[in-house]
Amino acid sequence: MRLIFLTNHWPHPPGETFLTSDIEALSNYVDEIIVIPLGLNFDQSSTPHPTPSNVNTDLKPVTLAAKKWKKWGKFRRAIKGFSRIDIIRSERLRKPSLPLSIIIGEVAQSLLLRDTISRNISLSDDDVIIAYWANRPATVAAFLTENHSMIKTLSYAHAGDIYASRVNQPHLPIQKWTFGRIDRILSVSDAGTNHLKAEFPEFKERIQTHRLGVVSPDQKNPRNTSETLHIFSLSSLVKVKRVQLIARAMSHIVRKIRWTHIGDGPERNNIMSHLTELPPHIEVEFLGALPHDEVLQYMKTEPIDLMLNTSSSEGVPVSIMEAYSHGIPVIATDVGGNGEIVLKEHLISPNSNPEDIASIINEWAEAPQIREKVSTIQLENYDSTKNAQKIHAIITEIVSDIEKAP
Repeated sequence: MRLIFLTNHWPHPPGETFLTSDIEALSNYVDEIIVIPLGLNFDQSSTPHPTPSNVNTDLKPVTLAAKKWKKWGKFRRAIKGFSRIDIIRSERLRKPSLPLSIIIGEVAQSLLLRDTISRNISLSDDDVIIAYWANRPATVAAFLTENHSMIKTLSYAHAGDIYASRVNQPHLPIQKWTFGRIDRILSVSDAGTNHLKAEFPEFKERIQTHRLGVVSPDQKNPRNTSETLHIFSLSSLVKVKRVQLIARAMSHIVRKIRWTHIGDGPERNNIMSHLTELPPHIEVEFLGALPHDEVLQYMKTEPIDLMLNTSSSEGVPVSIMEAYSHGIPVIATDVGGNGEIVLKEHLISPNSNPEDIASIINEWAEAPQIREKVSTIQLENYDSTKNAQKIHAIITEIVSDIEKAP
C-alpha cells in the first residue's frame, strides 16, 4: 500500500514538528509514503526533519505551483477559480457567504496544486491520500480523486482548520464540498468531532475521533531539587496561544520562579513588553524556536515543575502529550480538546486573567504520584506506535469496505 501524505510544510520547518513521530510509526505498516508539502510560501532550503527510508518527500509539485501562481497575476488566477463555477455557486449559497474573492482564490490555488501533483506523480487507484489538515490539503485530496475515483481519502482535523472563528469567518472555504468527497474525517479531539458533526450533519457517519501520539520515552523529566519553581511553556507566539497572560502574571508572583518559554512568533515584542523591570526573584528565559529533538532533549534533562498552556482554542496539543510523556504536570485552559487529556483538577477557565495564573503559580505544590499519573495517560491514549496501528486499521477498513462517495 502507498500513502500520499499532504502537509503544509512538513518535513520542512516551520510547524508540524509533531507529525514526525506519527509518520515514523505509520511507515512500519505500509510499503511507501510520499509526502507532498502544499505551502506555497515556505523555505525549501531549510533542513528537513529526518524520515524513515520508505518515506520520500516530493517538492516538485509545490515548487512548480508557487512559480506559476506568482507568474499568473490576478486575472489568470480568477480564470482558474471560475473554471469550477459549480463549486463557486454552491459556496455562494451558503449563508452567510464568504467574499467571492476568497472562494475564487481557494479554488484556484487548490486546482493549481492538484494539477502539478497529477502531472508529476503517477497516481494509482490503489493509493490512499491522507490530508493532514481539513482545509486546503483536504480540498486538494478531494480534487485528486475526480480523475481517480477508486482512490480512498482521509483527512485529519485539528483546530485552526475546522473552527472558522479562528480566522474570523462564518465558515471555511470549500469545506462542505470537500467533506462530501472525503471518505473519513479524523478529528484529533472529541470536541472537534462534535463540532464537525454539528456543522456537517449530512457527513456525520464519516467523522470520528482519532488521537495523535508521541513517542513514549524511557527517560522521564528529573525532579527539581532547587527552591526555585521552574515553569515551562511551549508554543508559537501567536495571539491564540495567549502567552502574554503568563508574561503579565509575572509581576504578581511572590515566590522564586524561573519561567522558560520555547517558541517564537509575531507576538514576541508584545509579550516582552510585559517583562520589563521584573523583581529579582523572577527569572525569565525565551529560548526561541528550537528543533524538535532539542525540545525533547530539554524535557528529558532540565528539571521542570509545571507546564502552562493558556490558549483560547486548541485541538489536543501535542506539546501536552510530550509533557505528559516525560511526566511533567500541565495546567491548561479548558478549551477545545484540552479537557480530554489534562487532569480535571488542572483545568482552568478560558477566561482566566493574569492574576489567576499568578495565583496558580504561587500556590503550586506537586501532588504525590502526579508524574506517574500523567505518564500513564499519555502511554495509554497518546502513544504514536499504538495510534499508528489504529490509523492503519481505519485505512484498511476504508479500502476494504467503503464505497466511494459520489
